[in-house]
Amino acid sequence: MKQTGKTWIPALILCACAPIVHADCDANAKPSTPASDFEFLAHGSAVRHKTTGLEWQRCPAGMKFTAGTAADHSQDACQGTAGMFTLESANRYAAQANPGTWLDGKTDWRLPTMDELSSIVEDACQVPAINLKIFPDTPVTWFWAAAPKALPSGLNALGVGFGAGGYYIGRSDNGAVRLVRK
Repeated sequence: MKQTGKTWIPALILCACAPIVHADCDANAKPSTPASDFEFLAHGSAVRHKTTGLEWQRCPAGMKFTAGTAADHSQDACQGTAGMFTLESANRYAAQANPGTWLDGKTDWRLPTMDELSSIVEDACQVPAINLKIFPDTPVTWFWAAAPKALPSGLNALGVGFGAGGYYIGRSDNGAVRLVRK
């Protein structure tokens, strides 16, 4: 579901079958998440969003980061297929990611909140609605958010759909995972 003001409208949710290497972007629109807003960390496998101070895993869970040879990170890639998780398995994955043996040895990676996850939606692009230079090969699907806010009756989970940048609700459905830390 996509939230605009106080109104909830349905958003299209697509399968994470294959990564996308080119987004449909409006060349006349000002990017909401330009590459200049991010700093590359951990040999390129993570980025810091300068606007929010959040550090993001560049590849979704299940995909492996591969650094390209270009200094501007334009050849970086995420290989493989994004894992699809229920909310419970997404929370388990985030907890297991913290022994410090990967993701640059940090131990405070977690699922992002809705506001955090929404901060990396690229409003000028769709299919996927994300900056592919920063988050290469992101599949067109929705990603889990943690700690849902108050939701309409009968709805109990939230995620952001990166097909068009809308919100989604459904605890038992499968979604992808991108970890974050402060």
